Amino acid sequence: MEAELQRIQLELPSVLAKLAALDATMAAIDSAVAPDAAGTVNAWAGKYGQRGAVKACVLAHLQAAGKSGIDVSTLALQVAAALGVDLPTKKDFSLFRRDTVHAVLKRANADGLTEVLVAARGGHTPQVWRWRGPNATPSLAELQELRELADKGG
Repeated sequence: MEAELQRIQLELPSVLAKLAALDATMAAIDSAVAPDAAGTVNAWAGKYGQRGAVKACVLAHLQAAGKSGIDVSTLALQVAAALGVDLPTKKDFSLFRRDTVHAVLKRANADGLTEVLVAARGGHTPQVWRWRGPNATPSLAELQELRELADKGG
């Protein structure tokens, strides 16, 4: 969560500069148009339920998959079914997998909650992810470190 907050704070000046440029462009085209005439957009509002529902669902399914993890395509299907998301075409599924499920996994990875177990770029095999947050199965390196510490102590 801290990493996400820092990322947003770093992006804020750039976003505000773009907004000011858009307002200036609108004023140059037609000064009678109020910059806020279009209103605001809440892209997530009601799309997949309450705010945070997708993240919670993705992470819950990832934790349930256990130490062997789960591939992104299967995870996307599980999350879509759990949230009642209709994915009528292959394109809809691909967009949901990439822009929604994979995005949650990447943000959680930046927060140290997930890891890529099997990386597969550009092939027909999807990436396999697993939970690394609290109560996660230790990695082989962590088990080796524990063994070395036990050997030194005993």
